[in-house]
Amino acid sequence: MSLKRPVRLALARLKKLQPTTQFVANDRGHIRYLSSDDERGLSNINFDGSPLKHARNYLRQPETKQLLQLKNIRLRLSKVVDLGQIGYLVMYDQVLLVGNRVRKIRRSHLQIYMNRQGAIWLVVSSLSRGRTRKAYGKLIERTQAITIAKNDFGFAESRLQKCRLIFNEHKTRGKTHNDLAYEVTLRCAQTRRRMEYVIDAANGKILRTEDLSLFYTSPCNVFAVIPDPLAPQPLPFQTGTFDNLTDAAVFKTDQIQVFFKNTDYKFVELKPNADGKYLFTPDQREFEAVNAAFWINSLQKLFIECGGRKHNKTLVVKVCDDGFPNNAEFDPSRFMIIIGRGTGRKGGGYTPDEGNDGIFPAHEFGHTIVFIMAPAGWLPGDEGRAINEGLGDVFALMMSYLFLLWHGASAGKILTKQALIDNLRIVGSYTSYPKLRELKTRLTVKDKNGRVHHDGLIPGGALLDLLIWFATQRKEVLPEIALLSEAAEIERGIKDLFKLLIVALGLAPADQVLFTDMLRIVTLADQKLFNGVHAEMIKKCFADHGITL
Repeated sequence: MSLKRPVRLALARLKKLQPTTQFVANDRGHIRYLSSDDERGLSNINFDGSPLKHARNYLRQPETKQLLQLKNIRLRLSKVVDLGQIGYLVMYDQVLLVGNRVRKIRRSHLQIYMNRQGAIWLVVSSLSRGRTRKAYGKLIERTQAITIAKNDFGFAESRLQKCRLIFNEHKTRGKTHNDLAYEVTLRCAQTRRRMEYVIDAANGKILRTEDLSLFYTSPCNVFAVIPDPLAPQPLPFQTGTFDNLTDAAVFKTDQIQVFFKNTDYKFVELKPNADGKYLFTPDQREFEAVNAAFWINSLQKLFIECGGRKHNKTLVVKVCDDGFPNNAEFDPSRFMIIIGRGTGRKGGGYTPDEGNDGIFPAHEFGHTIVFIMAPAGWLPGDEGRAINEGLGDVFALMMSYLFLLWHGASAGKILTKQALIDNLRIVGSYTSYPKLRELKTRLTVKDKNGRVHHDGLIPGGALLDLLIWFATQRKEVLPEIALLSEAAEIERGIKDLFKLLIVALGLAPADQVLFTDMLRIVTLADQKLFNGVHAEMIKKCFADHGITL
């Protein structure tokens, strides 16, 4: 859509000063994305070292007010985030004043990104322009809104996680309005489902529902790490052993705490055996807990190495949860990963030792990465949830390829570039033999069916195509790659894409995230990290799955 005239005029003036300025409009003629490759960024104001003060000064500029149409817009600081080498994020929530109370507008934000020198290079806006009533009559009670949500949720054991009165933007007769609504989040401990409701505060009508569950109902395995030479080998070609698991220091971390449910159905903390080692026999549940812990701990270390942020809480990991059959989840409200127990393949379930399928817990840590790095703490919207699931697979598969590269010889498997190219990216080969799905796919946006794990194969497939190219063919754009050994080229390619995705997640919009947003933020991240040398291949990999700008 074309920009509104005042915005268009302000943008024309900015382009005269910074010719590299680019924009994307929303469907109402306002700025959605605004970026610049100019070393001065989008403004010439001086930077005194304070990102927050700098963002405030930027928003006070008359040109900024016209460009972003900030008249009658009230903003409240949400957070300031240090993004490492790419700079800072200053994020604002949009609010409205009702009487003497300030209320947030649901998913209406302004994100300002600047480099370490203060050059503002990206602005992402999801500000609402809806009309607001001057007065409200009697509203339904908070308890009524919760009851309405619980009745629709349908689980007697559901518990309230959040209920707040906010403004919600919606359309009526073609016009956009902001009306008061209750945002209610419920969770059922038995099914592990989390559902968010938006309920009209005037009449109790359910306006929106969104499933917030971060399940992984389709486990996958490429290289199952069984940490014991005596482990059973139902699929020998997937089994590897690691000598360093005899060293208790492998699990010494203040970032993760692991529990497993013993045969008395009580959760106990994973500790070394009497010899101070983490070697257990396959019939002990500690064996499965060690495997899950090793994958999550290894992926967490890789995440930090590649530029990820440490969370201020310790991640709790619970393994062998019999009360959660054939499933696993990441619960952001409790900062916890739960790995269930399979009910057996003969009954249509998964192999009981779900935790031994290493990509199973690693996928859930992929959700943890999104929670830590994304401005909203997740990727909102239907396509955002699908991207979240796709990223879970991508991060887990990256870790599995590195394990195979480093330790595959112990299982008689050597990861070469050709082997990586030929790899089918099978999902479910251990927990639900022979497979549940295959990530070497040509699914496109035309194949969307609304199921998040299926739809996640679309952006996930694009990113895995990009991963294979990064690990095997990047010397086409980076000649120095040719000087590396084959193994070093693969490792650098995987780690560089990991870094790229971590930065991209920090640029994600805080409202609705679309497949096209994922393409855009990966491209922007490539520009900041690698001067855009991978831009054409990024666009091709996404275009092969029907995702274009």
